Amino acid sequence: MRFWCSATAIETCLQKSLQVAGLTPLDVSEITPEHLNDCLFIYTPPHEVLRQIKEKHSTAPSSQELQDLYKLLKNTVASCGRSIASWRLQQLDTTALIQLKNNNIPQLGSHIKPPTIQPLTGLITLKLINEDPSILVTYLDLELNSILLGQAPDSNYLSRLKASTTTDQILLDWWASNLEREASFEEAETNLYRIEQIQRDYDQLIDSREDLRDMVRQGNALTQQLLIQLAKQQGPKN
Repeated sequence: MRFWCSATAIETCLQKSLQVAGLTPLDVSEITPEHLNDCLFIYTPPHEVLRQIKEKHSTAPSSQELQDLYKLLKNTVASCGRSIASWRLQQLDTTALIQLKNNNIPQLGSHIKPPTIQPLTGLITLKLINEDPSILVTYLDLELNSILLGQAPDSNYLSRLKASTTTDQILLDWWASNLEREASFEEAETNLYRIEQIQRDYDQLIDSREDLRDMVRQGNALTQQLLIQLAKQQGPKN
């Protein structure tokens, strides 16, 4: 393999690791059937896609945009010879990535688990899957046909989603978001106080400089007066 591509964002640290291992990124639009045996397709579980979009974009996507994204994902994987979940790929060091690049598949321990699902994110993901079941079908197809690094496919993904979205878990997650907002508000208040303090210190500094200038001007004027008086006292020389 010489290239990698992804229909969704992947972590910056993973991109750097792939570069070090000698894999070149390809945009989805650049994928052609000729890349079938040379390109590694990296995919992300649906709830992680939602999390990444939320972190990187201030505007919420529409459900249709998310459905279109998974259609693009499904169409892209057909042009790549091999696929792998981003979270599995992140477990590999440079040596293991080079082995993977050379089609020598490394193995992961069974103790490594898929990324956890936050309740609110899981609830929205369930809603999307109910509206468009092909999202789940696409993800499960990827899991069944991807490089698993010796692990079992994430075939119970739907059960994991449901298990993460009990009422108590959703309530805790919802209230946690309130605490985050409160913490952000307190941080903003602290930063505002610091800015005001800096402004006060600056104003005092300016006032001090003006006072110093006044003293210098007064000193210069007094010096001039003394020189004039001395000149008068000495009088004209014969």
